[in-house]
Amino acid sequence: MVFLLTERAQRRRCVRRVLDVALACLLLAQMGYQLMPEDLHAVLGAALVIVAGAHLAINGAWLRSLGRGRMTAARAAFAVMACASLLLMPSLALSGLVLSGLFPALQPFDTAARAAHLSSSYLALLVFPFHAGMHAAPFLRASGASRAGKRSPVRIVGLVIWAVIALAGVCEFASLHLWDYITLRAPFVLPAEAPLPIYLAQHGVVAALSALLGAIAMHALKARKTC
Repeated sequence: MVFLLTERAQRRRCVRRVLDVALACLLLAQMGYQLMPEDLHAVLGAALVIVAGAHLAINGAWLRSLGRGRMTAARAAFAVMACASLLLMPSLALSGLVLSGLFPALQPFDTAARAAHLSSSYLALLVFPFHAGMHAAPFLRASGASRAGKRSPVRIVGLVIWAVIALAGVCEFASLHLWDYITLRAPFVLPAEAPLPIYLAQHGVVAALSALLGAIAMHALKARKTC
């Protein structure tokens, strides 16, 4: 029985990781909508909503557990970011549905939907990776000294690479005008100045920056608890 439970847990963990990777890839791909056919952008958007729904379903037990137990600072931070993600997905889905033109009766809401879709899309590029990075906080702890006094060279190298990519993300955050889109200071996305792979990479390093900030924030919250 214990073996069956362990095997089931491993399968569930594997499915969760696949969904996480799929969410990251689909979100990043959506950032390149200017350089891809509009129909493909719509299909990928629908896939993103479906995968997000599956992600929510497989993590439903955690959501139901929020009302039980002690609410630590780390747990509260997880809850806040999870709720932010949950609010962004309906905003993206509903605004995308309006802009798709599938329902002409919704056309009067086109202006509001365009603003919501623009702001939500780029806010998601920050919120989703931040939320994912919070789960990667153990990676930061594992990069330090272990009980035997040794450090993991592979993890240290990985952390250094992550930090370098995140530094590039700081530059790209400014050059891509992301904050202007989130705050709607720029009502339309500027034309892409790079081929699709590079354009996606530029957004990818911003996501890496946000994920690292999430990992650092969670690491700090858990470290404070142990002090």
